[in-house]
Amino acid sequence: MNKKLLQIAGIAVFVGLSTTSAVLANGTDSGKDKDGSVSVGYDKGVYIKTDDGKNKLKINVHLQPQYQTLVMEGQDDVHTFQIRRGQIHFTGNAFSENLTYRVQYEAIGGRTNTTNEGELRADQLLDAYINYKFMDEIEIRAGQFKPYYNREELTSDTKLNFVDRSTLNDVVSLGRDLGLAIHGKVFDKKLEWALYLTNEGNNVNRTNFNSELLMGGRFVYNIMGNHGYEQGDVKDSEDHHLAVAVAGNYNRPSNAGQNDMMAMAGDVAYRHRGFSLVGEGHFVRDLDADATVLGFIGQVGYFIVPEKFEVALRGIGVVPTQSAVVNGYEYGGSFNYYFKGHDLKLQADYAMLINSPLVHNTTTGARNFITRGGTGGFIQDQTDHRFRMQATLFF
Repeated sequence: MNKKLLQIAGIAVFVGLSTTSAVLANGTDSGKDKDGSVSVGYDKGVYIKTDDGKNKLKINVHLQPQYQTLVMEGQDDVHTFQIRRGQIHFTGNAFSENLTYRVQYEAIGGRTNTTNEGELRADQLLDAYINYKFMDEIEIRAGQFKPYYNREELTSDTKLNFVDRSTLNDVVSLGRDLGLAIHGKVFDKKLEWALYLTNEGNNVNRTNFNSELLMGGRFVYNIMGNHGYEQGDVKDSEDHHLAVAVAGNYNRPSNAGQNDMMAMAGDVAYRHRGFSLVGEGHFVRDLDADATVLGFIGQVGYFIVPEKFEVALRGIGVVPTQSAVVNGYEYGGSFNYYFKGHDLKLQADYAMLINSPLVHNTTTGARNFITRGGTGGFIQDQTDHRFRMQATLFF
């Protein structure tokens, strides 16, 4: 662990020194800021920036220590501590306020379900992209990022009102991938749109090795307010915020044993005066196997003590239409105490997994190939119980 911390510190120092050098050089050459003056401070992260605003580096630390209990039917129970996420984020802009970047590095990462003692990720580059804004209506992004598909995956893991994302997200999400996206906001920023082309989804830090690519798009309409991607109503919003969205993608994976996939989704999100609601519906089609999966999630939250104490409920279903393939369900609740919004909070949640996919001592979970049945999918009549407690610190 000390080695990882040293690596993170080294990266931070290198990026900081590099950016400072570029900042000072830019200030000297621009003719507008000949003294190369910079400022250092804290604003939702430690930053260094030029006074003209053209160059900025902000550093954030993201920690989520967690305790988890798994009671799996007919198998050994699991009681464990883990660092669910230990990350450092670099964001800012270079040479212009319109040219922004994001680098997210993970020193250690645990799992949604700790079925295997070896299930820890380490030394992994997550986000790594640059983004140029031509105007509000048109921006372009290149690098490694989350393809614009389902709302739950696009919502940062620091801004959830459950400890972690749902089982449905394991099935339908595209994770991160390398590629290109164009996106923007039109009609007075009411309509958000995005189109993307990436390697093939869930393909972090890996290049493609054939000519097939993942392509898709997402469109969000803000009916009231500007909802964004955040669960819960931590600010006790006076205004109503309501958004609806549709998304779709077509994927031709190059890995052996993976079939061509097509997916469509719709979602709704609402928050007002401490109440929040999120709903998603999914249609996933395995084009080679002629198999279909339907999925849904409904999630509500309410602040009993405004801006401080929240109770949330969630239900999900994954329903393959093939009679031989098992359905999966998850029902649960969460208690959340917010010390400083989503940046500092303590959460505890419980879930009952019906036809659970969990198998002790294996790296397991529901994935896209459950459309065809076989190993790795949901297990008929296995009911598991999961309890988690987690602290989140993001600064």
